Amino acid sequence: MSGFEYYGLWLLGLLSAGAVAGYGVMEFIAWLEHSETVAVPAGFRFVSRHLQVEMQRAKDRVVVRTDRGHFVRQANATQEASDAKGAMTVVLEALGLRIEITPQKPLENAAVTDVPPRHFSLTFNNAEDHSRLNIPDVPAKIAHDFSAFASQIGLWVEKREARRAQEEAAAQAAAESAAAAAAAEAEALAAKAEKEAALNLPPDAQVALWRKAAGFSGTSSEIGLDDRGKIAWFIDLDPSGRITLHGNDRTVHTTLEGAEIASVGGELELGVRDEFWTIHAPKLVRFRVLKGRSPDERRAWRERMEILRNQLDAKNHAPLAH
Repeated sequence: MSGFEYYGLWLLGLLSAGAVAGYGVMEFIAWLEHSETVAVPAGFRFVSRHLQVEMQRAKDRVVVRTDRGHFVRQANATQEASDAKGAMTVVLEALGLRIEITPQKPLENAAVTDVPPRHFSLTFNNAEDHSRLNIPDVPAKIAHDFSAFASQIGLWVEKREARRAQEEAAAQAAAESAAAAAAAEAEALAAKAEKEAALNLPPDAQVALWRKAAGFSGTSSEIGLDDRGKIAWFIDLDPSGRITLHGNDRTVHTTLEGAEIASVGGELELGVRDEFWTIHAPKLVRFRVLKGRSPDERRAWRERMEILRNQLDAKNHAPLAH
């Protein structure tokens, strides 16, 4: 073998060894930067050499395992403050979780180049429990691969937060409805108690309460009692046309404007406007009074009320009742 052939073989060997070494280095780098997403019960897990992030849907949480993290959490009513660095496993509540992937700046004394960043920083923030996990020096490829998994977590968290908002709104509506029902029941009980108490009042005391509620005391009034001595009907008329009427367990304080007045048997029937009357719903509430009074008394009451009614209608440009 000539010297030329010997050196040729030697050079070929060196090149082959270099190729093998280069392939080995590339395989090693690929191994260091390898990542995958695998399914786990009720969730998914992102796996790489120095980072594992598991999305646990059934428990509404994210579990992060890293060999170089910095975790900070403020103290609250259920847990103490925390500030830890190094290898760790951190359990993060899904609700309120936000994940940021940011490129790391080169050292100040490093040469300024236009090449893409080689490392990124992962930050897991949860504003609800005031916690923060930062993982620096994540290789660009792993950060890039993790970004898709982080987006999946973000969508899941958004849906979970939207569902919680709906549940809270439904719970609030149910609570408000229950409170309104309770208030209505309490009001009904109070009205019933007031009504029962009023039934036990002497007629004079009851009339005094009605006049206080009406804000006037009529100059003309009549009262009818039943066989138990309770008020069956009551009429209290003021010269201005204001009137208080009671009958059939109902009392109104109103005026004679637009009233209908008629003789029915041995009584007078008055149809007057109550608090629910409008021009679009012109229903009149009706009372029968002056039962047992003489025809002359009823006639005098009717004529007096018709005059006041007509004066009010003319003043307010309302049609006269007949």
